[in-house]
Amino acid sequence: MVALFSQDSSAPAVPFSNYTPRVAIVTGAAQGIGYAIAQKLADDGIDVAVNDIISKQTQIGSVVEELRKKGRHAIAIPGDVSNEQEVISMIEKTMVANAGIAAIGAFLETSGETFDRIYSVNVRGVFFCFKQAALQMIKQGRGGRLIGLLLAILLVLCIEFAAIKLQARTQNLTAYSAAKFAVRGLTQTASIELRRHGITANSYAPGYIRTPLGATSDGVDDNCATVRKLFGAPDAPVAEADTVASIVSYLVKPEAYFINGQCISVDGGLRYD
Repeated sequence: MVALFSQDSSAPAVPFSNYTPRVAIVTGAAQGIGYAIAQKLADDGIDVAVNDIISKQTQIGSVVEELRKKGRHAIAIPGDVSNEQEVISMIEKTMVANAGIAAIGAFLETSGETFDRIYSVNVRGVFFCFKQAALQMIKQGRGGRLIGLLLAILLVLCIEFAAIKLQARTQNLTAYSAAKFAVRGLTQTASIELRRHGITANSYAPGYIRTPLGATSDGVDDNCATVRKLFGAPDAPVAEADTVASIVSYLVKPEAYFINGQCISVDGGLRYD
């Protein structure tokens, strides 16, 4: 089957004004950036479905309780975003996606197994979440937001989807960097093909953010010093996860409808596109 979308259809069949954020699915929300996004969206009055891998079920439950204490409806939907059937189940139960993994290693030392594992979560996971969320948005007929995180993914049902990106010029992250650029391409394509449905697609690219993903074997590295040194940027600026969450918070709002197909850097001026 071939589906074609006219490039000159700038006026969507579903007006962007139809969109009002109601429910978000945040994947990878048990910790780090996903956690901060879930908290911020709840503060903004959005109900949240909290996703992460099954082994983090206890953490997921804790996040759900925190959001309920804010007066929001919140549910736990553990699952693997690299499995399309599990993503479908997550969407049916509610959906923001922010799941991601990274493997550090030199280009010539990256194995095929590592490369496939990174792509499975960081590219297949984003694709499945984008696809299934968009299908639900179209079915609802009220538009929505896709927000791609090239390190993880975020998706709000009614829906917003976010994904973080790390620029590929960083060394020692061959598969990870390639996956991030793949997500950027998915985001741009989705922005073109889905705008007629009142759906926008964007991504955000954080720099050095204090999260468990940047932890060392001795625990969380508060200043990301070890990671910055490893990637050749020892003096790079560092920020908290809520800095990224504030960008996502804006992108899911109705007034952000005119931002589409973009990748927004949230890195303190570390790099320029």
